[in-house]
Amino acid sequence: MTILSGEDFEMLIQDVTQERLDSEKVRSLLTQEQLQQVYKTIEFKQFKTARKDKKKKPTFRMPNLANATPEGLVDMLGKVREEIKELQKLEGIYKETLQARMDLSDPDSVTQDSGSLF
Repeated sequence: MTILSGEDFEMLIQDVTQERLDSEKVRSLLTQEQLQQVYKTIEFKQFKTARKDKKKKPTFRMPNLANATPEGLVDMLGKVREEIKELQKLEGIYKETLQARMDLSDPDSVTQDSGSLF
C-alpha cells in the first residue's frame, strides 16, 4: 500500500485481488439449458449522444507534464475525479429530466431523425 499526498488530495494505491467468473470457461462447462437457467436478462434505455457538427468539437490539448511532481499529479487526478463525479450527477439529472419530458409528451410529437448519427 502506498499513500501519495498532494497539496489538496491524497491518493491511496493498493494491490487488489478480485474473483471474477471466466465466462468462456463457464460456457464450456455448462450446457445451453444450464446457461439459460443462470443468465438474467435485463432491459434498459441506453442514452447516446453524438455531436452533429464534428468541426465544433473541442480539441484535446495534452498538458505539459515534464515538471510534474508525484504530489502535483495526485492533486491533478483528485480534481479530475471530482469533476467526473459532478458531471456524472449532472448527466443523471439530464437523463431523468429528458425521460420525464418524453413520458409526458405525445409519442408522435417526439421527432426521430431518419438521418441519425447512430
